[in-house]
Amino acid sequence: SLRIEESRLLTCSFLNLEIPEIVIRKSSFSECLIKGCSFKHGDFSGNTFANTQIASCNLEAADFQGSCGFSLDPRDSNVKNAVFSADGALALLEPFGIRIV
Repeated sequence: SLRIEESRLLTCSFLNLEIPEIVIRKSSFSECLIKGCSFKHGDFSGNTFANTQIASCNLEAADFQGSCGFSLDPRDSNVKNAVFSADGALALLEPFGIRIV
């Protein structure tokens, strides 16, 4: 398992990792790529994402409550039963060209 809290992650990549129940909380991501990973039941709550892409990941039942700024296409990643706060959930609409004002 992996646990990271209250940290700054700059220009990092998480590629093709399988870490169930990963915990990365109350941290900031900048210029990062998270691709091809399986983070089922992961805790990503309270994070701030800037210029960070999440692609082709298994995020089933992951917790993104209080997180914002991520780029995530729900057609490309498994987000079944994942939890998002209202602000974070709006990012899931961007790939469809939907904006809520």
